[in-house]
Amino acid sequence: METIGTANNRQILYCNTRLEAGWHNALPNSNWLAFTIANEEDKALIDNVVIECLNHGVCYTYSVGELYSLTDDYFDEEIVWREVQKEELTGEPDDYDKTPMTNFSRTFSEGFWFAVEFAEATFDEVSIPINTIVCIDCTKNKVRKHLMELVEKINSGWLPSDDEVDLPKYDSSL
Repeated sequence: METIGTANNRQILYCNTRLEAGWHNALPNSNWLAFTIANEEDKALIDNVVIECLNHGVCYTYSVGELYSLTDDYFDEEIVWREVQKEELTGEPDDYDKTPMTNFSRTFSEGFWFAVEFAEATFDEVSIPINTIVCIDCTKNKVRKHLMELVEKINSGWLPSDDEVDLPKYDSSL
């Protein structure tokens, strides 16, 4: 896992799950947002990404890539499943005010901009500061360079287009 920049007082980290064995061991344990990128060919990786993020106390998730909606669904389903298990174990009713927030977009740049600039987690209506954004790239062709370019643009005051749907720009093509 590497630092690719800082924006809005948030450290931005990057990892590619296909290239970094043990990527999940470097995940933070609090006050962080998972910015996940997954395409159709990455579908088999999503379940593990979701489980590892939730095991490491992620407080906000933002999903992009071809499988933006499916990835968000996986996060929501795992969150609900864990709450149901807790309720069955303790007899206490589920409490979704204490679960991670999830979001997604089919527009890559706008999604990243929102995650960096505005994403805010709340637990029991108390704001939780997000100090770290971890870009979890499941793709074969990687989006590291595109993310670094976006960090520079965001730090220069750039705003994404309201009308444009953009896809990630890949570092390589196979």
